[in-house]
Amino acid sequence: MNTRHAERVTAKELSLKLSTSFASHRQHQNQRKAITLINPDSAYLLALIETVGWHHVRALRNVLVQYVMSKTNIDIYVMNTGFATFQLEFHLPYLTLTSTGDLPSFPTVALISSGLREAQISLSVVGVSDTIWTSYCLVHVSDDEIDLIADEDSSDSGYDDGDSVFYNHNNHSESVSDVPTPDDRYKDPRKYWLEVVTIRMQIIAGEWRWLVRSTECTLQNIPPLGRSPKDLEQISDLLCLLDKLLTNLTSTTQAFSRFMDTDGVIAYLKDLNDTKTRSTMERLKEMFDRLLSLEESLHGMKKTCEMKFKIVDSTLIHANNRARLYVDRELNDLRLEMTKLNRTSTSAAVETSRLTRTNVHVFLIVTPFVLTLQYFSGENEIFSFDRSPSTFSYSVMILLCLLLALTYGVGLIDNFWGATRRRLSSEKPRESEKYVNV
Repeated sequence: MNTRHAERVTAKELSLKLSTSFASHRQHQNQRKAITLINPDSAYLLALIETVGWHHVRALRNVLVQYVMSKTNIDIYVMNTGFATFQLEFHLPYLTLTSTGDLPSFPTVALISSGLREAQISLSVVGVSDTIWTSYCLVHVSDDEIDLIADEDSSDSGYDDGDSVFYNHNNHSESVSDVPTPDDRYKDPRKYWLEVVTIRMQIIAGEWRWLVRSTECTLQNIPPLGRSPKDLEQISDLLCLLDKLLTNLTSTTQAFSRFMDTDGVIAYLKDLNDTKTRSTMERLKEMFDRLLSLEESLHGMKKTCEMKFKIVDSTLIHANNRARLYVDRELNDLRLEMTKLNRTSTSAAVETSRLTRTNVHVFLIVTPFVLTLQYFSGENEIFSFDRSPSTFSYSVMILLCLLLALTYGVGLIDNFWGATRRRLSSEKPRESEKYVNV
């Protein structure tokens, strides 16, 4: 019996379906079951937990933990002590690029970053023999990839002899499971697990190929000799994007490297020598080689970006240095002009000071004559001396001496007052320091 949901089912309906499916197989020796949930929420996960058998609790708990925490793990566990069981594990997070329409010929880093989504596949095949095993598969993908899953796995839709429960939380139209139905061609759970892993890796490799190609287009869009801060910022953003892609892809390739190692997980599959299994292994190795090639491409792009970053950074530094040198030259020219102006101003001030001194001297000389002439030409006699040429000369000399003495005295008073203020202002800080020291 192979069940597909053409319409969206509720969590209760899913729980009823799983309970009925599990109950029907307890009456038969052939108990091969496959359960696939795409983008399930908590209600559907709870329905799966409530219907699972007690001997699958640990396996399902491990699947849920790996799925929720987006862990990477490809391994096979065979427990020979106690109740002999086996677990075939495949947990792999990866990145997808959602399409919001056709990407432009040269997409930007911001466009790729905004369309980047995290996806996860968690598969666990647990059982006790070739005839008694169950596959649990939880898939978290974008809506765009759901259609890709249906297209990739349409060749498996004719397997109707086993029991496959498929539920797609996001798709309302009829779809097929990305997990092949466990019919008689998949009596060995290892073959079934290997086929599912290969199918999923084809989709994942396609997603990575699309991501790397879009990133290459973005790199080509950056000018080879950028000279603006915007180019430097774009290269920096692209480096951050490449680091994120490399971190995720390197985790995947390292897990597959351990899986493909001679002493690794693949050792449990060496006795599978039929034509279909060998073909599946070759396809899986081809997917692994593709991922390694894509990883090398990302490393190459990162080196190119780092080189471009250094070139653009050096170009901007040199441009800043040239601009700074130009500004320094302009400032130096301004300083020279200011120096010339200061010299001219100083010369003018010296000339003004000389004229002022001359005017003062003329004033000191002329003033006594003017005052004396005014007195001698007046009708009223203020002083009791005769107005004669000799008294005129004496008066001029006396007034000249008085003006000189008055000018000199005012200067002495001003100097004395300035010195007193300076002395008082200098003594106040000393007194405050004395109090501080005490």
